[in-house]
Amino acid sequence: MLKYALRENLLTPEPDDYMAQTVDARSYSGEEIVELMLKRGSTLTKADAAAAVELYNTVCAELIADGCNLNTPLMNTSLSVTGCQPLLPPISSLLSTNPRFRLAGRAACGAGSCDGQSGSGSPESS
Repeated sequence: MLKYALRENLLTPEPDDYMAQTVDARSYSGEEIVELMLKRGSTLTKADAAAAVELYNTVCAELIADGCNLNTPLMNTSLSVTGCQPLLPPISSLLSTNPRFRLAGRAACGAGSCDGQSGSGSPESS
């Protein structure tokens, strides 16, 4: 459940203007998530569960690096072009907080596509 509070909106001159702001929530590490998985009665060992999660994350990052979209029960991702500046990738991803996915998004700039063809991002190359 998303917890939020209404705060006075100081960006507008209206006195009765409020905005919703999320309230801090508990964060869980990958290791903590594996522990919670095992508490549900899994027959996997802790090492097997951690390896499966790591492999899943690696494959997802590689797919994103190839320019693919992900549609899973947990999340949907897509890359988009927002402009290109020197030394900055023209691709943004909602998963930019995870270093693995941040690197995948950078690699996807001009990298191969999901159909096995490569492209430079320009219309002439497609």
